[in-house]
Amino acid sequence: MLNSSTIAALITVILGTVLGSFLSSSIQEKSKKNDSQLASYKEYLERERQVVQHVFEVIGLLEAASDNLIASTGESFDTTTGTRKRKEQAERMKGQLLQEYNAADKQWHTQEPQLGLELDLEHQNDPAVISAWQKVSPDMTSFSDCANRWVEKRTTPTTMAEQKEACNGFRSKLSQDLKTLTQSIVSARGKAVAAIGNPGS
Repeated sequence: MLNSSTIAALITVILGTVLGSFLSSSIQEKSKKNDSQLASYKEYLERERQVVQHVFEVIGLLEAASDNLIASTGESFDTTTGTRKRKEQAERMKGQLLQEYNAADKQWHTQEPQLGLELDLEHQNDPAVISAWQKVSPDMTSFSDCANRWVEKRTTPTTMAEQKEACNGFRSKLSQDLKTLTQSIVSARGKAVAAIGNPGS
């Protein structure tokens, strides 16, 4: 017959073994869950990064092309003065900038609807992201169209000051709304990450 101390020791061993197995199983389960959450987190961030990067690349290309188109009205691109070689060089440069603008503008109008849809999907239709994009999208179109109209109306070389003022209202609004879009994306990203960490909430 086992004495009380032996029984106590046996109970401790049995409970310790059971508890140890339970804790080990719980830790392993938690580790698997953490690994799964980490994988989901990394996958989301990479997918979201690609979408956001593509959106800002398309916008950046057209914004830069619009600014360059405006700059092509400057004295450095004057095709009415200087040597024949200089005139030809200026004509080629103006033509190249116009070609780049047309390509960027075409890309924007072709991809703009899809860009907005991808932003919405990757940020779970976040209201702030949707609202910001609904401002940025027409802003970009307005600035681009303004640049094109402004250049078409120029018949003589323009100064740097005139170029800086050209479409400045549209340019400033686009810049401000892009900042708002960026802030809304960062905020939505935080919400998405929190949701990955707490899938049942």
